Amino acid sequence: MDERKSGVAPAQHAKTLARMKNDVFPWLGKRPISDIDAPEILAVQP
Repeated sequence: MDERKSGVAPAQHAKTLARMKNDVFPWLGKRPISDIDAPEILAVQP
């Protein structure tokens, strides 16, 4: 998120970060990113 911050408008960054905090981070938990694969993410139903 920090790398992307300079390339987008502040409001867009804030919106994306809020979505990540509300939807993605709780789902990922404390798992290492290397333990998560594409099929697992694609199987998630909204």
